[in-house]
Amino acid sequence: MEHTKQFTVFAVGEEWYGIDILHLSSIELLDGIRIVPNADPAIMGVVNIRGSLLPVVDLRYLLYQKKMEVTEACRLLVCAETLGSFVLAVNEASDIWEIDLASIEELSDAPYKKGISHVEGTLVTILDGAQLAKEIEHQVQKQ
Repeated sequence: MEHTKQFTVFAVGEEWYGIDILHLSSIELLDGIRIVPNADPAIMGVVNIRGSLLPVVDLRYLLYQKKMEVTEACRLLVCAETLGSFVLAVNEASDIWEIDLASIEELSDAPYKKGISHVEGTLVTILDGAQLAKEIEHQVQKQ
């Protein structure tokens, strides 16, 4: 039975989040985003990743309805095709952390949040990749 899992940990605003590494294919510099006219506020635009044009979702806007401030530390999390074809814009990407599954306290009332864990002195909210993908698909289809 699995006791730990690997998560990519990243910042959105002042908060730290984690997503199962199996849900991501790569982490890229925040560069080359093209604006899409009349797009939903959560959609920053589109970006070309290895020949595929993918929508870029402002994760801060999706979670808090506040636009992300773009800095040099910002990164693009390219989601694996199993979730769908999209990219998450985040304030900073940390590293891959091994998190004990028993340390994750479940959050029942949060739509895309599986739980919360205290890791290496940092509070990390674990995102449910499948639920997040459903919401993003809904946002993209509104376009």
